[in-house]
Amino acid sequence: MPRYRDPNRTDYRDKNVRNVPETVKRVVLNAALAHDVTMADHVGAILGERYGVVYYATGRKTQRPDLNGDQFMLTLPPEVIDGITREARERGITESSVVLGAIADKYGLIYTPTRRGRRVRASSPASRPS
Repeated sequence: MPRYRDPNRTDYRDKNVRNVPETVKRVVLNAALAHDVTMADHVGAILGERYGVVYYATGRKTQRPDLNGDQFMLTLPPEVIDGITREARERGITESSVVLGAIADKYGLIYTPTRRGRRVRASSPASRPS
């Protein structure tokens, strides 16, 4: 679970993650509700763990998390954004695909990253064809 925002840091940057599949959004929603944090802070904590950066929750008050929309607006430390950018370039995929892949890895979702410009798909292990 994320810690609350470090008051000594003022360099967090925004990152918009697009084309979030409903399966991914539902998993993040359930986890965020279980931990009483925002969906964005929960995803931030996953990414902080992935890139070895302590993530401090933004502490922003938001409405109750829901499944509306197909994107996440994240506020992240620059080290995390740099890690996402670097991984996307190395793998030839979008930055959104990197973020969605990190969530899929965390929750055991079947995830197929696609090259830039193509929609990302994710499904739960139970929906995988045999």
